[in-house]
Amino acid sequence: EGSFSILAFTPSYAFKKIQKMMRVVHLIWSLSTGGVETMLVDIINEQVKHALVSLIVMNDSVDSELTGNLDKKCNILCCRRKAGTKNPLPLIKLNYWLFKIKPDIIHVHGGGLGKVSLYPSPKVFTIHNAHSAPSEYKKYKALYAISKAVQEYTRGQGFESVVVENGIRVKNIRVKEDNSASETMQIVQIGRLYHPHKGQHILIEAMNIIVNEMKEKIISVDFIGDGSSYKYLVGLVRKYHLEEHVRFLGGHTRKFIYDNLCNYDLLIQPSISEGFGLTVAEAMVAGVPVLVSNVPGTMEVIGQGKYGKYFETDNPRSLADSILQIKTDGCNRKRLKEARDYAISNFDISHTAQTYLAEYKRILNKS
Repeated sequence: EGSFSILAFTPSYAFKKIQKMMRVVHLIWSLSTGGVETMLVDIINEQVKHALVSLIVMNDSVDSELTGNLDKKCNILCCRRKAGTKNPLPLIKLNYWLFKIKPDIIHVHGGGLGKVSLYPSPKVFTIHNAHSAPSEYKKYKALYAISKAVQEYTRGQGFESVVVENGIRVKNIRVKEDNSASETMQIVQIGRLYHPHKGQHILIEAMNIIVNEMKEKIISVDFIGDGSSYKYLVGLVRKYHLEEHVRFLGGHTRKFIYDNLCNYDLLIQPSISEGFGLTVAEAMVAGVPVLVSNVPGTMEVIGQGKYGKYFETDNPRSLADSILQIKTDGCNRKRLKEARDYAISNFDISHTAQTYLAEYKRILNKS
């Protein structure tokens, strides 16, 4: 459940230097595969180069792939709480570890965690979506929004926040080498299968229009991801007899996604609610055209339409028309290069991590 070996086995000549390093604790409910958790691992792996970083996970949902990807310099501490339990032991563990670590800053990534962490160091909170409840925002020294869209949403709730945009490991993403049109248009949608937010059902409805109404047969969609909407979405595919055109590939490692994203002709993000859209930025880096719903979070990633196409949110026919238009028009290589350059310049994870470190120092200097 974690250790503090970085201090216990440090040579005495380096101990003073380590003592001066900032101590950061990241606090999250679970570490299952998802956009927030994956990006947090990347942030930590950058921050350990400049600070003493610990990650405390409250619940017993911990993905071994994510923990395996964490830099060994990070202390991973798991409270092993059962979701929904009122057992006080995990909360005691949490606060025992906080008082042992004595962090300079506690960075919270989940609602409700701020009020149960009792160590009196400054706490900051990242707002990861545009439906977060503001009930505990007053407890934090700073609020961070992952996009301008989330910042505007938070401002509407009566709270100011600083924008720190999400980031990706751009160097790990394979780039599409051939943008010539393939015989079958291969589409990919990546993300948690939760259609009320991610809108996968809208893409299936659009495929019904394309295949069964417009009789366009040389087109396919792969859904990559797991989630609670799996059975519903599979049922929708069967209802429209789209089994030959739609596949569910399940959850895959990020390495698999980064290696294979370049094999697709189009990435679609049909979200009904989206704070940012990491997979959109990843596709742009891979040189793959993107088509997104016109919610503020994803529109921000594509530069309000400059670096990608968009359709009317929650409108399957608008999506179907946009897909066929892209299929007809083909790829604009100049635009794809501009999109890739834009994503690399704006969404590299090293910038995200460094911005947070600078923010921590700013808060500590004010304290």
